[in-house]
Amino acid sequence: MIVGVPGPDVWSIDQVIEFIDEIDPFGLILFARNAPEPESLRALTDAVSTHRPDLIVSIDHEGGRVDRLPPPFTRFPPMLELARMGDPGLLREVARCHGRELRAAGIRMDFAPVLDVFTNPENTVIGDRAFGSTPEEVIHNALPYAQGLAEAGVLACGKHFPGHGDT
Repeated sequence: MIVGVPGPDVWSIDQVIEFIDEIDPFGLILFARNAPEPESLRALTDAVSTHRPDLIVSIDHEGGRVDRLPPPFTRFPPMLELARMGDPGLLREVARCHGRELRAAGIRMDFAPVLDVFTNPENTVIGDRAFGSTPEEVIHNALPYAQGLAEAGVLACGKHFPGHGDT
């Protein structure tokens, strides 16, 4: 089980540690609420990783409109926009950059890349988060992204359930 926790305005780091001890999860997922600024994010990930080195600290950070981290973390355009440039090497380098920044912040797994196929232009859930509008485009573009994360020392976790690109 991977769990989320409230942000520092609700729970202290000590409360997060107590919660982790109580439920003994496999991992912790962070969101924007957990990272109001880089210093508080790093304080949280350092404390959690020191207390439970086996705990997987993760985040749902894709680029585009699903960017969970505050400045000065790098902002990238949506993956569909980057994929349409036709350069898988660019996607790999973007992921390496994401991965280096995540790893430096104490995050070991990213819930990315989005493997949904953008099949419905009216779908605002996935839309420009996808890497393409055919399965072949998605594979061609998302795999280099996953490789870039791995090269930076961050585990990639592809998502979502099949068909989500047409919801």
